[in-house]
Amino acid sequence: MKKLIALFAVTTLASTSAVASIALSGTASVTYDDRGASSSSTSYDADMTVTGTSGGTTLTATYDLHGANIATEAVDLATTIGPV
Repeated sequence: MKKLIALFAVTTLASTSAVASIALSGTASVTYDDRGASSSSTSYDADMTVTGTSGGTTLTATYDLHGANIATEAVDLATTIGPV
């Protein structure tokens, strides 16, 4: 029974060490102008960065958001490999 518990603990440790992670970050700004007697206007800008990591590999994507439109600014992939 003790060997079974030790084997289970090692298996659990090995499987949790390769868990991927995802991080979201960004900035946003909104400007409102009532324009006095004229129609009001609103302008806004938002930037978002998505970073995903799994083992020695990291993907970073940066987006620029304007209303319903999204533009990809950059996508970077970095990885490490074993001895060559």
